[in-house]
Amino acid sequence: MEQLKVRLAVIRGKDHSLYEEILASPPDGVEYVTDGPAAPEGSAAKGPGFVSVLRRNRVVRAVLDPQFVRALPRPGEPTGGISFSVARNLTRLAGGSASKGKEAVPFDVLHSAGSSMLENIPWIVERDLRWVVDFEFAASLFGYYGNWRRRVYRERARRMIAKQLTSKYCMKLMPWTDASMRTVESLLPYKEVLAKTEVVRLAIRPAPPKPTALEKHDRVRILFLGSSNFMGEFYSKGGLDVLESYRRLREKAGDKVELVFRCWMPDELRAKYASTPGLHVISDVLPRDALDRLFWESDIFLFPSHNTPGMAFLEAMRFGLPVVAKDIWANKELVQDGVHGFLVEPSKELKYYLPGHVPNWSMDDGPFLPHMKKIDPRVVDDLVERMMRLVESENLRGRMGAAGRKEVEEGKASVSNRNAALRRIYEEAARR
Repeated sequence: MEQLKVRLAVIRGKDHSLYEEILASPPDGVEYVTDGPAAPEGSAAKGPGFVSVLRRNRVVRAVLDPQFVRALPRPGEPTGGISFSVARNLTRLAGGSASKGKEAVPFDVLHSAGSSMLENIPWIVERDLRWVVDFEFAASLFGYYGNWRRRVYRERARRMIAKQLTSKYCMKLMPWTDASMRTVESLLPYKEVLAKTEVVRLAIRPAPPKPTALEKHDRVRILFLGSSNFMGEFYSKGGLDVLESYRRLREKAGDKVELVFRCWMPDELRAKYASTPGLHVISDVLPRDALDRLFWESDIFLFPSHNTPGMAFLEAMRFGLPVVAKDIWANKELVQDGVHGFLVEPSKELKYYLPGHVPNWSMDDGPFLPHMKKIDPRVVDDLVERMMRLVESENLRGRMGAAGRKEVEEGKASVSNRNAALRRIYEEAARR
């Protein structure tokens, strides 16, 4: 088997968990190289703080991004020219070094993680690289800066991104889900772009061995995992829905249930729910083995997030936990309602989608916040009802948990399925 070296454009320790999964279980014959604390020679670095801020400024980007795209040679044209020279100098100003030489590049394929490569075009063109890109939604290719909700519908922005993606340097677009694919069809409905697009699904390794000594508990333990070190994700992860639905569930089920809530929590809500029986709040960042133990010792995974959790579902499924969540985004591609858990209809108060099924993406600092701070009684009722079904039936919990584990180990969310697709795509890109 041909050995391939792929540079995965992530920084270890700061990347999304899905990339840690790829790095931990790479395709056969693939060696990954990642970014370190300093940007690699030739690529656009983060640069000083003020430079980084400027690079996210919509006015600056409106001027510079077209210049980077103009550095792409037209079919049949040689590399170089005024546009290329200007773009390369701009890359240097942004913090990159963009060497003049044509030294050998120590990898076969560049794998971009969730974004287009506009600022790296001079580097890519000069070295005649081939790259592939994975992403959650096509909007990320436009960049989540400024008023991106308007920019993704502007024809000029679309054509600029399309020119980059249809160049000979870009070999494959890899959305994570069918829902992601629909956003490509909506925002970038160009024949040449769609021909390069293929869904490569999220995957996760099977669970580590089950510890021999686990805490015994008589109650049905419900687990919620939000962010412990980032305060901006309590509401978007559904933290308020979790607290309120558990309070209501406790009224119905009494001592049969308890909730482990591992997430930062606003002080006013901590005080409001402090007297709720059976509520255990963990605010600390946990080491991986402690986090694994939490999963093994739990019975139900409650995650009514307003955004796109993805890996959180697969994490719970590999430990055999039935999932209770909302039927939004691509959730039903990961959690089949009635098979791996339950999905409830989301609140109609939130505008989850922009035209073309594009996610109206927001964390705790966006336009969703006023809505996420409100409790929708119907959603809470539905969450309570689904959890009550699981609380009352150990057999149902076991059946759904086993189905989830099988999906991760053998199904669409398996590492073997993902790696087969990645290996084939890398080989095709390396052959050019």
